Amino acid sequence: MKFDAQKSFGYPVLRSLNNDYIKGAFQPSIKLHKVTKEDVSAKIECRFAVGVPELQRLVDEGQALFTLVLDCRDTFHRESFTTNKNDMTFKCDASLVRGELSIECYLIACKAIRDFKCSWVHSDFGEGPFDFEQGNVLAQKSPEIFHTRPDKLKSIEGYIQLSVDQNLADGEWYF
Repeated sequence: MKFDAQKSFGYPVLRSLNNDYIKGAFQPSIKLHKVTKEDVSAKIECRFAVGVPELQRLVDEGQALFTLVLDCRDTFHRESFTTNKNDMTFKCDASLVRGELSIECYLIACKAIRDFKCSWVHSDFGEGPFDFEQGNVLAQKSPEIFHTRPDKLKSIEGYIQLSVDQNLADGEWYF
């Protein structure tokens, strides 16, 4: 799914740049761990923060799951991870993630949810209660883009020392 702040789901979705909820926020925090040549897996640490207590309660009750979607356009690898924990470290094959990475986070209904009530839902949706089907997006964060680079492509700037040789004519240089 491509993030679109103007998309209408037909039901309230907690997301930035949108007022489906008049209070609260969905704020996942993502940290990529450094990967060395010897590592076979890459670690993605994520903390899912939900500022709407009723949505957090759905996770606590097992009705919704946090989902992290990793998309690496350079390797054509796309993988999703789910959890019911607010703090989680995910692992993926290190050889499949390099170049530009897009990471999207969602809160997804893992089963049908009936009679959801929340006073923070915008009045445009009516008073509720609301029903969500399995697979419905309940919260969404705009994608974060990360750039990785393998060791062999790292800058060689630290290995080169520039100095002036007065014996050379203007425009001449050497290593």
